[in-house]
Amino acid sequence: MMIHFFPLSTKSIIISLILLLNSSANACSMFKLTKGQNNIIGCNHDAWVTEPQLKFTSKGYRSAFTGATRYQGKIAPQSGMNEHKLVFTTLSIYPPKNQRKFKGIPIKDRTQFLESVLQSCKTLEEVEQFFSRYNRSCFLQDLFVYIDSAGRVLFVEPFSMHYSNNSTLIQSNFCPSEISDLSKIQQERFIRGNSFIAKGFRADFDFGRKLIEEMSVSRKRHGDGTLISTIWDNQNLKFDVIFYHDFRVVKSFDLKLELLKGDTAYLLEDLFPRNEDFEDLKAYKTPFNTPILRLLLAFMGWLSGILGFWFLIKAARNSALKSRLFWTLQALASILGLGYCYILATDISMFYYDWPYIHPNSNWRTLLSFTPFVLVLVFLWNITKLNRFIIDQSFTLILETGLYAVIIAGFLYWSF
Repeated sequence: MMIHFFPLSTKSIIISLILLLNSSANACSMFKLTKGQNNIIGCNHDAWVTEPQLKFTSKGYRSAFTGATRYQGKIAPQSGMNEHKLVFTTLSIYPPKNQRKFKGIPIKDRTQFLESVLQSCKTLEEVEQFFSRYNRSCFLQDLFVYIDSAGRVLFVEPFSMHYSNNSTLIQSNFCPSEISDLSKIQQERFIRGNSFIAKGFRADFDFGRKLIEEMSVSRKRHGDGTLISTIWDNQNLKFDVIFYHDFRVVKSFDLKLELLKGDTAYLLEDLFPRNEDFEDLKAYKTPFNTPILRLLLAFMGWLSGILGFWFLIKAARNSALKSRLFWTLQALASILGLGYCYILATDISMFYYDWPYIHPNSNWRTLLSFTPFVLVLVFLWNITKLNRFIIDQSFTLILETGLYAVIIAGFLYWSF
């Protein structure tokens, strides 16, 4: 309701920034091992969200799902298995370079769609036919991997689908069809997984638990890392769940027995002992998990941009070189402040990786992560002139100084 009182242009900017805040980056990994008649499939869901759940559903082909990230208010499945021995998992990827026009039925509900695949399909061929009917434009950053009881794999990419019969599969955050040489993949989870199975493997739970731990993530900042680990035996319809990279505690489930209880859903936090790392994650506040911070960040970005534009006008109107330089520097700092608010709004990794933040694919985002140090210098310079600002009634400069103080405070909380 508060947005209603802003002018239309302001409201549009705030709404746009808020929508950008909903983007997420889940860095996941998975493996599939087949030996003889046995398959073991492992999935790591690495995400900065706090509602991981396990769900059993009797709709259609009865299934189990794990997930944690909300889309349109509902937690979408990240991995799962149905009673016909199909297993699936999701991995985030960068959008493919070779893009084409999408055709087919629009997907309006991610959660309902992904659940309906397992609820409707018994074979990989049926999965392929199911996906082929839909417009997958909403899955530009998703790779879906489906495995049947024979150990065959179907990769569902944004623009293509293809099969694999290899006895081993290690997969992380890349699009298989765009990689001709797997030795060039530098993602640590992928490298560790391949190294672990290089000397041999077994397709059983014991080996699967060791491998999934080897491919998991546990970073030092706020305990963040692998949120859910699942290990699926789709021959026997059994699976293990591990919560928030604590591999000392494993919960085992039999899909057939669990489905006898009907439709059920559990928060993993309630199924497992208290996890101190997870408590730390829940207590850590970011714009991605605290709505009021979303509004504040959107407002600060808008205000910083408006101030930058105003200072550029002031610079253009001043003929004196010293005054023009002063206003130009203030304008550049405010524009940098807008850029910094933008990357905070669109890159959740900024809040969880150590500073200096190095973006893997964007040099300009990496450079903008240094913005707070520019703002500190301008803030200190403005503080020394604050008495003059007050005497001259330079409201915009006082406002800018206060804005930088808030941004710097946020930087100190989120980066150290």
